[in-house]
Amino acid sequence: MKKLFKYKIVFAFAFFACLVLKNSLKARNAYMPVFNWAEAPDSNKKDTTLKFPITDRVADKYNEPAKSEFDLKDPSNIKTSVEYDTSSRYYTIEERIGNSFYRNPNYMTLEEFIKYQGTKDEEAYWKKRSNSFGLITKKGNTAPKIDLGNAIFDRLFGGTGIEVKPTGNLEIPLGGSWQYIQNPTIPEAQRRWGIFDFDVQMNLSMLAKIGDKMRMNFNFNSKATFDFENQTKLDYAGKPDQIVKKIELGNVSFPLRSSLIQGVQSLFGAYTQLQFGRLTVSSVVSQQKSKKETITLKGGAQSQQFAVTSDNYDVNRHFLLDQTFRGNYNNALSEFPLIKSQASITKIEVWLTNRNGSTENARDVLAFMDLGEVNPYNPALAKVGKTVADNTTNALYQQLLQTPSIRNIGNAVNGALSLGMIGTRDFEKTYARKLNTNDYTFNPKLGFISLNTSLNPDDVVGVAYQYTYNGRVYQVGEFAQDLPPDTINPKVLFLKLLKSTTNNPTLPIWKLMMKNVYSLNSGNVSKESFKLNVFYQD
Repeated sequence: MKKLFKYKIVFAFAFFACLVLKNSLKARNAYMPVFNWAEAPDSNKKDTTLKFPITDRVADKYNEPAKSEFDLKDPSNIKTSVEYDTSSRYYTIEERIGNSFYRNPNYMTLEEFIKYQGTKDEEAYWKKRSNSFGLITKKGNTAPKIDLGNAIFDRLFGGTGIEVKPTGNLEIPLGGSWQYIQNPTIPEAQRRWGIFDFDVQMNLSMLAKIGDKMRMNFNFNSKATFDFENQTKLDYAGKPDQIVKKIELGNVSFPLRSSLIQGVQSLFGAYTQLQFGRLTVSSVVSQQKSKKETITLKGGAQSQQFAVTSDNYDVNRHFLLDQTFRGNYNNALSEFPLIKSQASITKIEVWLTNRNGSTENARDVLAFMDLGEVNPYNPALAKVGKTVADNTTNALYQQLLQTPSIRNIGNAVNGALSLGMIGTRDFEKTYARKLNTNDYTFNPKLGFISLNTSLNPDDVVGVAYQYTYNGRVYQVGEFAQDLPPDTINPKVLFLKLLKSTTNNPTLPIWKLMMKNVYSLNSGNVSKESFKLNVFYQD
């Protein structure tokens, strides 16, 4: 009985141990999954757990194309060897770590190798061309350099390299200005206006070299204070034993070693220096862009000489009002300072093309060349017996009043064309602004106006004026108060045309621009000790 009881205790202990081991294995399997060979990871399958998944290659690095993935290169202990078998004409590619194979050996035929090498050579060629013409180098300098490698080129320019170094900056500020004016006295179409505003600011310089002999220097700054700051020069310097010592094109100078005759600076042209043994020949063909002036101070006053050519008159600044004032101009000044003129201007308004976007005193105008003229360009408008300028001097103003549609802004041009007139010759339609009295001056006796600033070539100038002659009052054109602005049906204003968008010397209007007024480009000129000499060379 004791022996049976003993076996029962051993059996119970063994059963309890097996039960504990089973529970522990269940607990372990809950935290450690069993490895399943059917779900073994594939070496060619991307690891999706990475932020930037990568794949391993199967073939060698020559036969398998490179992938654009973020991956490191092979470690240094992996050695790649390529051997060519002349009998089989195959390339054997082996990758080893020490003496053991890292990958299975691979093979490449001769045709595959030629195709592979051709692709690599083509990529290297285009990469070299791209680097040769690229402007930005690794150091950040803009210095592309080209080597031609020609013997004749080397002999002419002292080298075969071409080097270009451009520097500078370019700024294009772009903006705009738009506004809406809620003013009932201004036509609806003129309340809204806008204009783009951009200003190109350029500061560029370039130094180009061809060998050791030729170089080009170019400087341009849009904000330069003086013109001589912008320089363009092509320089060729020969060797000491060559005939051609120097050739300069562009901004050049002509220095002289003699103190008797001084050289000239700031020239634009060509300068050459040749040497024949001990004889040196220097020549220049250029345009002088500078001048020398002498200022003398005496008794606290400054004395200076000016030289002005006859063709350098003020353009588009001074205008006679009509042909009658022009015809009487010389007679009125025949007994200067007494002005012999029976006419006297009492009121005048000057209208100019509105380019600054002004909304005050701005409206559409229609200016006519023959308005108020005694001898109009169109002879059909002339009236017999008229000798003074007035709206009723010829038939033009009466025809305008008899054509109501010409007052309308939209039909103004068509209405003028229906009367047989030609645009830019007989009339001009523009949106103009009335100048302030401090923007111009006028001579009431001689009948001309002088603007403070020069006009653009395509600006339009129209006037309306009133004057007295032999005690009677005459008027040419219409004043702004004669035709108040109409917000519902805006109308155009009829003016006398002084300047059109095109300057035609064959038209009578060309003679109204005064060509006998010159500017000294200097202020504070005193009448005392002023001398004027006029030289005429036949």
